[in-house]
Amino acid sequence: MQHPIANVVIDFEFEKGFVFFLIRNHSEMEASTIRIICEQDIQLMDRKRKLMDLHIVQQLSYLAPRKEIRIPISPEDMFFQDHNEPLFRFRLKYNDLLNKKTWSKQITHDLRAFQDLPSLDR
Repeated sequence: MQHPIANVVIDFEFEKGFVFFLIRNHSEMEASTIRIICEQDIQLMDRKRKLMDLHIVQQLSYLAPRKEIRIPISPEDMFFQDHNEPLFRFRLKYNDLLNKKTWSKQITHDLRAFQDLPSLDR
């Protein structure tokens, strides 16, 4: 019998003029040792730190089933000023606790399509 597998994804969300980075477990299975690596720097709103500087992004020890972590990055206008070529390549690696298996994904987020969308806050 095959067990369901953990399914962790990373994504960006635009809401009310703000950009968020999401780490989400879409499955009913627990995930552990979640590691995210991004080839590009993603500047946070304080303009001193980068997304990859945050411990929760470097290595998250546990992510419950259906859990979502939402990290504010910056207001949309600032985000697109700081990232005029918003094409981000990630490597995501995590362990599936039930199946005792390590999963690895490469994910590309091309946010250029979102640059000229109308915003409610503009």
